[in-house]
Amino acid sequence: MTNVVLEYGAAFSRQEKAFAAQVSYVSRDRIQQSLYKHINDYRVFQFPELRRDDDWNQDDHDHHELLARSALTTFLALFCDTADFKSPCTSKQYLLDTKSQPVEQVVSCFLYWCDAILERHRDARGLSCISADTARELANNLAQFTSGRPSNSSGMQTPALWPLVDVVRYV
Repeated sequence: MTNVVLEYGAAFSRQEKAFAAQVSYVSRDRIQQSLYKHINDYRVFQFPELRRDDDWNQDDHDHHELLARSALTTFLALFCDTADFKSPCTSKQYLLDTKSQPVEQVVSCFLYWCDAILERHRDARGLSCISADTARELANNLAQFTSGRPSNSSGMQTPALWPLVDVVRYV
């Protein structure tokens, strides 16, 4: 869920501006699987008491640390508009506070948040269609779908959608 595939093609029907893109999202099942994996990756590294195998060499340690960092980055990108994920510190505290909860319960909460994010961005076909007069304007409008944690016009962090995006089709 961390890579956004880019495709290029012919103009869309009823396209009115010179530049356009259509964003499609991964399935709800894939989102759920990814959240489950990220939570487990984070927990395995951060909470040694939850590990099945604690006999790690340096390569294992580095690998699990990278997975935990990736999980935290994804959570921060997706849920930065919630009080629990405003910063790395509050995020780590939330994940610590929920470590005794079953993974399925935490995934359920995260999936609810993802559903709300997608509801704000998808049209009736389950897509987001973005158009612009210039390539630069289109790139700026697509930033929340393809990278980092964008800010809105008031400077507040808004959820990045890249963890939920399957393909961005440019024309």
